[in-house]
Amino acid sequence: SPEARAGEAKSDEFERSLAIAIEPITLAIINVPAEHHAKLLADPRLANYHHFLERMFSRAPHALSDQEERIMTMMQDTSLHRWVNMLEQSLSQVQMPLKQRDGKVKQVGLEELLSAISDPDKPYRDQAATVVNQLLAEHADMATAELNAVLAYKKANDQLRNYDRPDASRHLSDDLPSSAVDALIDAVSAANKLSHRYYRLKADMLGLPKLSYHERSLS
Repeated sequence: SPEARAGEAKSDEFERSLAIAIEPITLAIINVPAEHHAKLLADPRLANYHHFLERMFSRAPHALSDQEERIMTMMQDTSLHRWVNMLEQSLSQVQMPLKQRDGKVKQVGLEELLSAISDPDKPYRDQAATVVNQLLAEHADMATAELNAVLAYKKANDQLRNYDRPDASRHLSDDLPSSAVDALIDAVSAANKLSHRYYRLKADMLGLPKLSYHERSLS
């Protein structure tokens, strides 16, 4: 509803104002000279904040100036969040026709459609999947514009912060070394045949010659 969206916008604005308010404190910690890091991390008075300080210091190579960080925080709304919200709100408001088991046609939203594609009744879930694909196809141009805008923002942000790979900021945020993520990807990729066997077995157990894409999560 318009009231809910207005409330969400106010909440986002409040969150953004808090982020801007504490940014100078965060930057002051991040910008502590590297020669003092070991001393601070070894200080028993800061033992409860050891990991927090480690994470803050690891962001130092990617931090911008106070004013630049303020600009980036403020621009997130127009350059990222509003693009994402536009598509989400548009999809949430759409109603599509779905034939029910009693033969009547009901107008349903995306949430109900996504639930229907896991229905035990194959003709019903196949019909729902067709409607979902139709709905997504009708919004493909908007989704493409959103994705391109988000990727452009992400690329600019990474370049300004000197990240050496597109997923580096995500790894830093998740407190994971990129080497661990790469090792996981390599291990999973090398064992792709396991997923093929799993879905063949699942199809056999469900009495289906082959699982359609929308049937992956059937139980």
